[in-house]
Amino acid sequence: IGTAFCATKECPWPQSFKDRVVSAQETDTVLMFRQLHNTARVFRNKVAEEVEAIQNEKGADLDFSDVAHLVAGDRGRKAEKAGDPDAGIWTAGQVVGLINDVPTVQ
Repeated sequence: IGTAFCATKECPWPQSFKDRVVSAQETDTVLMFRQLHNTARVFRNKVAEEVEAIQNEKGADLDFSDVAHLVAGDRGRKAEKAGDPDAGIWTAGQVVGLINDVPTVQ
């Protein structure tokens, strides 16, 4: 339900992020960090696909340092500030495929 609340008029998220959620399908998420036993589901974007490629290449030999520069919280905050949904990772549930508009919570 967190993803749905992010796609509301009241959420301070940039409109570009909300637009990406509205246009998404339920397959537009990626599971990352499985090899590290700290699985997270994130929105499929350029950075998430880069992390996914590194994870696939490294397999069981993946170390967090291999992807830390891509998944750093500071990078995600800068992406949000810039309104660039492709510049950092952001968590999202499969519910993205069921969100069709940006409603109010009222």
